[in-house]
Amino acid sequence: MSVPDTAPHWNDALAALQRYQSQRGTTDVGPNIRAYGIDLGKWVARCRDEYWDGILDLDHVAALEAVTGWHWGPPRPGSWRHGHDALATYVHQSGTTRVLAGTVIDGVDLHAWVTAQRQAYTGLELSAPQIRLLAALPEWDWDIETARWDHGIAAATAWIAEHHTLASVHRDTRLADYPLGQWLHRCREDFRAGTLPADRVAELEALPGWSWGRHHDSWEEGLRVLRAYLTETGHACPPQKTVFDGHPIGWWVTHRRREHRNGTLPVDRAELLAALPGWRWTPTQDRWQEGLDALTTYVSRYGAATPGRGDTVDGYPLGAWVNTQKSAHKAGRLSADRAARLAALPGWRWRT
Repeated sequence: MSVPDTAPHWNDALAALQRYQSQRGTTDVGPNIRAYGIDLGKWVARCRDEYWDGILDLDHVAALEAVTGWHWGPPRPGSWRHGHDALATYVHQSGTTRVLAGTVIDGVDLHAWVTAQRQAYTGLELSAPQIRLLAALPEWDWDIETARWDHGIAAATAWIAEHHTLASVHRDTRLADYPLGQWLHRCREDFRAGTLPADRVAELEALPGWSWGRHHDSWEEGLRVLRAYLTETGHACPPQKTVFDGHPIGWWVTHRRREHRNGTLPVDRAELLAALPGWRWTPTQDRWQEGLDALTTYVSRYGAATPGRGDTVDGYPLGAWVNTQKSAHKAGRLSADRAARLAALPGWRWRT
């Protein structure tokens, strides 16, 4: 009679195995062996089967591996554990789960195997032990889109390791079976459309030889588009994700500010930008200062920093700005310096 897979009976079977090992000196139990009132051979075989299938509880795995002389039997090619062990070997060698297409270890196509695990997870087809084992791997991510991004970055990094730069990558460049050139082209298209997240923008820009393309990198083209944006909107301070006339002008402006902070923007270019109406080098700080200046003007006119919610100063929505500062202070998001500058104004009150 086989042992039910419940904790008490499992522990009874484990105790029987420990006793068997202490008396016989081995954990190799024949399939038909019955000992101490338990079908021990069948139980041991079942544990090994479940281990290789990736469904044996990890606490049970640890308990069995603590038994002197325990082993899981010979490797089982094609099993879930065989795939996981191959991936673990790759992680040990590379330090990451970013697997390039065509990577084969111990006969396992790792990219295909990893993709299948993410699809199985989405379809609720993985066991709890399988989920725990995969989630414990460095940089593992269940999201397929994130995995595709990681795959692209891994390919780009591998190319750089061999060629030292991405400047040599063209639209039709492939790395093994991976279309690296096409992937980088899609990244540039997403960037121009303003849909590439800031962290991914930064990750690409950190790669040697990376370029967003001629139009983005051109100073003249960017300045032309910014001036056109100024003509249409009345200011030269587009939000970061702004795309204007097909150009990611928001990002272009962000890069110019970064160059200015780093001291790499030529003086003549900095002067051209600073002369544009509405240009700001530090827009977040400048916007706050603009609000404080308006409030100071209000105090000089009315004697106290007590504007109503709908009050304006020379067209500036001062009441709304003041309400925002008080809300930020209440939530703990207002810096001590800013809070002190507001509190120093005559008549200022945190409570409305």
